[in-house]
Amino acid sequence: MIDIHCHVLWGVDDASQDRETTKKMRQIAVEDGIEAILCTPHSLPYYKYENDAQTLAAPFAALQELIAEENWPIETALGCEFFLTDASLEWIRSGRALTLNGSRRLLIEFPWYQKVQLGSSETELLKQVLDAGYEVIIAHPERYKSVQEDFSTLKRWRALGCDFQVNRTSLIHNDDKEQCALAWRMVEEGYCDAIGTDAHHCWGKRVIKLSDVQAEIERRTDRDTALLLCHENGRRLITGDALIHR
Repeated sequence: MIDIHCHVLWGVDDASQDRETTKKMRQIAVEDGIEAILCTPHSLPYYKYENDAQTLAAPFAALQELIAEENWPIETALGCEFFLTDASLEWIRSGRALTLNGSRRLLIEFPWYQKVQLGSSETELLKQVLDAGYEVIIAHPERYKSVQEDFSTLKRWRALGCDFQVNRTSLIHNDDKEQCALAWRMVEEGYCDAIGTDAHHCWGKRVIKLSDVQAEIERRTDRDTALLLCHENGRRLITGDALIHR
């Protein structure tokens, strides 16, 4: 299993704040059988957490040292969860936005909880990112009001060439029944390309585990789909290869 959305670097965003917390997060992942993780700390240009390749180099090196010390059988790659706004497009155009493992692919988050007003539509912003020569995987679309109100939004974004990552806890351990139903519809209709934990801590429901959601996807669909969403497409995100769509 491969987690492609995880906030495990310490001291860089609103997730782990110290080495010991990250150590516990990694231990959960190892015990769950996760073999690789894409570290995706928040990058919110002109708002907070202005993380880029330069600011994240030392924290990522420290994480790799911790993994070596603990002799954990887990591969680690670096990217970010990029907060896409009209202003942050400047980082994308200048090449400052941190892509997934050195590829041309960005994990994009839209303002869904922050008090940030977009001057352009989400679709228009995506077009500008794609026109700049990047590939896009949209983080947890099931959380966005535009998708919740109109499922065909996903069809428009897919037509542009976007891929989609659904959160583990949108599918299981979710008290929001409507969001859970939307996330499962995405899986069933082919608008989910990979599952991410979006883990921030070593406690609670949102931890670095995928075995439970992989088993539930297999139960509700089939084994090939579960492996594709929890492993194969995650591997392709690390290597930079094209994702497989169902």
